[in-house]
Amino acid sequence: MEPAWRELDSHTSVVFLHVPAAKLVVLQALFETYEGLGLVRTLDMRRGLISILAAPDMQQDCTALLKAVWEQTGWRNAAVPDALERDLLFGYFKKESHA
Repeated sequence: MEPAWRELDSHTSVVFLHVPAAKLVVLQALFETYEGLGLVRTLDMRRGLISILAAPDMQQDCTALLKAVWEQTGWRNAAVPDALERDLLFGYFKKESHA
């Protein structure tokens, strides 16, 4: 299984995953063990929807960890939230230029 990374902005890549609720803590603990690898955010616990945010140069290492724990965690790629939902989830709002 290959995670479907997307560019969130010029400094951040993101992957959206579904993880069984019982495995959310396991996946988060694994990423916390490797400090600086990526940030796991639980977006909707009921749906088991998470995101992992990473610097583009850490994406390969994050992918390797995800592949290594796939059987243990049962993650699968999730649909990318639409723009409005993504803005609400991440708090990214484009600032208007006042030229």
